[in-house]
Amino acid sequence: MEILKNVGRVGLYLYSSNKELDCRRYEILESNKSEIEKTFGESLEWDFKLGRIYQVIRSGTEKGGLNNDENWSKIQNDMVDRLIRLEKVLRSYLDKLP
Repeated sequence: MEILKNVGRVGLYLYSSNKELDCRRYEILESNKSEIEKTFGESLEWDFKLGRIYQVIRSGTEKGGLNNDENWSKIQNDMVDRLIRLEKVLRSYLDKLP
């Protein structure tokens, strides 16, 4: 989970000592992007940068971030819901990754 001034995000960070393996894992997940997003219920942010030490797939809440303390309970609930849904949809793919 990541909370910024105006947005909260949850995500899967592919970050190991083997960048090539992380890239391959990302490619496998991205090749299933349509099915993953359909099951998740909305689009995800697919953030790949060659040479970077990590790759990430994330989802952000539109309810706000650190600057929205009046909505903190709603933000937290939304982020927890997103995290649970993301883990649930990615679990079967993650179990099969090299």
